[in-house]
Amino acid sequence: MRLLPDTALAASGRIRALLIQRNAEIHAYMGELDGALAAIERAVTSGLIDVAWLELCPLFDDLRADPRYAVVHATLTERAAGIRDALRRDPDRPGHSS
Repeated sequence: MRLLPDTALAASGRIRALLIQRNAEIHAYMGELDGALAAIERAVTSGLIDVAWLELCPLFDDLRADPRYAVVHATLTERAAGIRDALRRDPDRPGHSS
């Protein structure tokens, strides 16, 4: 039996990803690079789509040379591109012109 509608489940996933993002930033701030990367990986697994956050957060400057960062960045970039492409194809979205 499902207790939450699909939209609530999706929202809870976004909230989970947001909380994990915060944890990644805290780990990075504390100099715990392995913990920060592990949290980023968990955020991506939880449905993170915020490429700008990953690319621009200055707390992650020291992480960007790590090969694990490249893997999560590629996964996230591919996911975001898929969403962007789907939105561009959606004729029902506001501002779409055929």
